[in-house]
Amino acid sequence: MSAPLARARTLLCCGLLLLPAACGRAPQKPAPSAAAAALASPAEAEAARAQLTAREPETFKLVHQVVARYAGKDYVMTGYLLGRKDGAFRVSAAAAMGPRLFDVAKVDGRWQTQVHLKQLAERLDPTHVGRAVERIYFTPAPGPLTLEQGHWVSRAPVAGEPDVDAVELWRDAGTLALKRKRFLLRGEPVLELAYTQLEPVQGHWLARHVLLKDRRGFELELSVSDYVPGFPVPPERLRVGH
Repeated sequence: MSAPLARARTLLCCGLLLLPAACGRAPQKPAPSAAAAALASPAEAEAARAQLTAREPETFKLVHQVVARYAGKDYVMTGYLLGRKDGAFRVSAAAAMGPRLFDVAKVDGRWQTQVHLKQLAERLDPTHVGRAVERIYFTPAPGPLTLEQGHWVSRAPVAGEPDVDAVELWRDAGTLALKRKRFLLRGEPVLELAYTQLEPVQGHWLARHVLLKDRRGFELELSVSDYVPGFPVPPERLRVGH
C-alpha cells in the first residue's frame, strides 16, 4: 500500500478526516445571477473571476458535518473552520456524539497540531487532515481561463506534495461558480470534488453540498450547517492551544 493511501486509510478508519467547503445560510442580496448567460470571451471570464475574488470575505467561519466512507463503513463527525482569505486557517473536529478529536492550523506557512485523545495520538498526524482541508478549500488555480466542455477551466502546478502535482478548477460558463475541482499526479486524476447546491452569498459563490471521491478508495460527503462571512479571526484564534 502506498504511503498516501495508508495515511488516508488511517484517517478515515479513525473517523477523523473532515473537509470544509460550503454554505448553510440563505442568500443575502447576491450580486451574481444563478441564470447568467455564458460569458462570451476569456477577457469577460477573467473580469468576472476578478470580481468574485474581490467579493470573498477576508475572514469567515464554517460549521459542518462530514460523512467519510471507506470499506463499506460510514464515519460521522462535526467540526468548524476558521479561515482567512490569505490562506491561514484552523480546523477543529469532534465526534458526532462525543469528545473533541483534534485541532490543526496553518499560519504563515507553518503547521500547528494537537490531538485531544491519548489513544489517537499514536495513530493520527493532524497535518494530513490540514493538508486535505487546504486542498479542498484554499488551493487555487490562478492560471488563465479556457473554455472547455462548457466550463471555464484554470490550472496550476502544486509543488512539494508527494501524491499530487497539479490542480484544475472547473467553473460555470456563466456565473463562474466553482463546480468541480481535480488534483492530478503526472497527468492522471487522483482526487475529484463536485460542488452542488450552489448559492450566492454576499456576491460570491459557495456550495451547500460537496462530494469528494479519491480514486485510492475513499469518499467524503460534506454538509454545512452554518456559514458566517466576516466572522472575526484574529491571530490568537488561529493558534492551536488557545
